[in-house]
Parts: sequence; C-alpha cells; structure tokens
Amino acid sequence: MRILFLLLLVFIPYSQASEDVEFILSFDVLGIMEHVLYPSAAIVWGNAGFVITSDGEQNLSPTTEEGWHNVEDHAAMVMETANLLLLPGRGPEEAEWKSFSKDLVRTGKLAFDAAQNRDAEALFDAGGELYQSCLACHNKYLVKHE
Repeated sequence: MRILFLLLLVFIPYSQASEDVEFILSFDVLGIMEHVLYPSAAIVWGNAGFVITSDGEQNLSPTTEEGWHNVEDHAAMVMETANLLLLPGRGPEEAEWKSFSKDLVRTGKLAFDAAQNRDAEALFDAGGELYQSCLACHNKYLVKHE
C-alpha cells in the first residue's frame, strides 16, 4: 500500500504539471529543416559511403572515436527532430505528417546504432533510408504537385 501511495505522489504532480506546459516555438517547419534537421542529416550522409575522385576511392567513414561520436550526436538530433515536428502548431494535423515525422525516429535510430557499433556499412544503409524518408515527406509537403 505504501508503494502505491508513493507512486501516486510522484506521478500526480508530474501529470498535472505537464498539462500546464506552454510551448514557445522558435522556428517554423522550414526553420527546423534548415537549422536542425538538414545539418544533422548532412553529417550522417557525409560520413557514409565512398567518393570516387581522380586520386581514387575515398572512404567517408569516420576513422576516430571523436568522428564516430559526432555521427552519433547528429543521428540523435535526427531522432529528436521528430518531436519538434510533432509539437502542436508546427505541422499539419494529419496522420501522414505524423507518420513521416515518426519515421525520422526510425531512420535516425538506425544511423545512431550504426555509429555506436562503428559499422560503416550499416551507417551507409541508414543514410539511404534517411534520404528516402526525407524524400517521401518532401514529395508530399514541400513539392507543389500540379
């Protein structure tokens, strides 16, 4: 009985406080894309795969712990951006918007896990999935269809 009472003491104030939260939106969706999501996605993409130049093939994968940690940080930002896009007043109140936003969590997590495991091939694959996720959303919400 004591445990139940203690749990109620912990959760009741939390649930009441969360209802009173006011969000202060600093950016619209395009601002989030420009200043948060794209820079983080670009780090994921820029650290995966290979580039062929006149000097030969260059592996883009991180070669240091600091480099891998940088990719982890930016993959985490990709995951958390979904929450920014889902805040009330940010995007359209549509199931498809919510689905696209939540897919950022999935693809960001793939990149995060690949970076944590120092798995260059999995990071490349995750970057491809992230790109497809972005493209699908842009095709629906950014590109004007005639």
